[in-house]
Amino acid sequence: MIREILESIYDSATSPSFSSHSHGFRPNLGCHTAIQEFTKWNGVTWLVEGDIKGFFDNIDHHVLISLLRKRIKDERFINLIWTFLRADIREVDGSLSSNKLGTPQGGVISPILANIYLHEFDSWVDDLRTELTKGTKRKPNPEWRKLIRKKDYLISKGQATKDSEVVKELEHAASLLPTVLVDDPDFCRVFYVRYADDWMIGVTGSKELAEDIKSRASTFLATQLKLELSAEKTLITHAKSEQASFLGYQLSIGGSVKRLRVKAEGRRSSIKRVTGWKPRVDVSAKTLITKLNVSGFCHTLRGKEFFPRSKRLFVSLEDHEIIMRFNSIWRGIYNYYCVCNNAYTLSWVMYILQYSCLMTLSHKHRIRVPRAIQRYGVFPQASYRSAKGETITVGFWKPPQWRQPFAVPQKPLELDVLMAQTARLTRSHLGNPCAVCGNSTGVEMHHIRALRKGNKNITSGFNKIMSAINRKQLPVCQGCHDKIHAGKYDDLKLSSLAYVPQ
Repeated sequence: MIREILESIYDSATSPSFSSHSHGFRPNLGCHTAIQEFTKWNGVTWLVEGDIKGFFDNIDHHVLISLLRKRIKDERFINLIWTFLRADIREVDGSLSSNKLGTPQGGVISPILANIYLHEFDSWVDDLRTELTKGTKRKPNPEWRKLIRKKDYLISKGQATKDSEVVKELEHAASLLPTVLVDDPDFCRVFYVRYADDWMIGVTGSKELAEDIKSRASTFLATQLKLELSAEKTLITHAKSEQASFLGYQLSIGGSVKRLRVKAEGRRSSIKRVTGWKPRVDVSAKTLITKLNVSGFCHTLRGKEFFPRSKRLFVSLEDHEIIMRFNSIWRGIYNYYCVCNNAYTLSWVMYILQYSCLMTLSHKHRIRVPRAIQRYGVFPQASYRSAKGETITVGFWKPPQWRQPFAVPQKPLELDVLMAQTARLTRSHLGNPCAVCGNSTGVEMHHIRALRKGNKNITSGFNKIMSAINRKQLPVCQGCHDKIHAGKYDDLKLSSLAYVPQ
């Protein structure tokens, strides 16, 4: 309820108070919308990557309350937030420690409190942008203009034609140069985007200006919000020759020579030539695979880096469940990075997960990988029977194309609708009849007791049957469930089951 009240005050759909450059923890906004905003920063020269050291742990309570009092006059509500902020923390040894800084870890109101806190920084950057913005347009590039004038002179004097070799060489040389002066001292633009405590400022100007902006931002955060910038993560990157890291993406300014539709400030859009100064969003496939290597999906073999391997934790699952687990991992990676310019490099990630899935299936059934490919296919598929008796086939997912456009943000489901769908999905898993007697009423799920709870031998009693069919849970009716826990089904044979769930 506190979160809903704060959202109605600060971030309502009709009149949001937060900056349009803030994308973290807000409805219909996210990482993709933040990256999409960067793609509009045409001609940026320098990128200032900002990262606040231990932001959520170092929010000053007094500063936060003073910011809340600007909009909220009810002191009872303010005191309620004070109670959440000052709640003691339970340590590992069971003792309580007082909380003097930061917002509650995992608290549902922490994200919006963080946005309220950093809204002051957003407003400061907006004022800074207004202060530094100058010039209506850049001056023409004298080198480009010299080549064009020489070409026009030769044609006008009859010394060359439009199809002559000299004219083509001049046009090619001019096409490699920007038409305007990139480092025009009389032209300056500042761009800004923030997601939670990660922010980035783009500067169309000199490096000295970028360093001055970084210094002023550090001073404002320290004096006004009592926050410290991380020295090792707050960097100034040359956008044309280097890549800046933001939200897991690699951002830079580059690209080939193209003609694109560009919308200038206060003007209609038009087709213009872009000579390598268009924002570019890339993904580092090697970084992703290094994380998969840590998680056990690949390893180094015979000097070859990142060779796929069996995921041992998935071996105990059924065939279709193994494929679905790999699909969930692969789809998550692809859906996040599919907007990148080099999204085709994700094929390396897909190869690792695809063959790791095949190796996991071959490990489960004690067969070699070529035999697993014959049985399941190169993109493995497996079938299972649903609660309604339908045969459902799942296969390793392959994207229809590598790069996807930025999707239109969708309105999140209402809580009541989400709970209704969750309940319906939960009931569908319990729709199987009892595996022992075949009864279809009052079905529950029986789980093997975890080893950490004292069950050191899972191959005794009824659990021996579940181990034989490689299951960790079985649908059973309430009566059979009570008998299982009472030990009355310890001598039951696998052939005595009403059916063997697949």
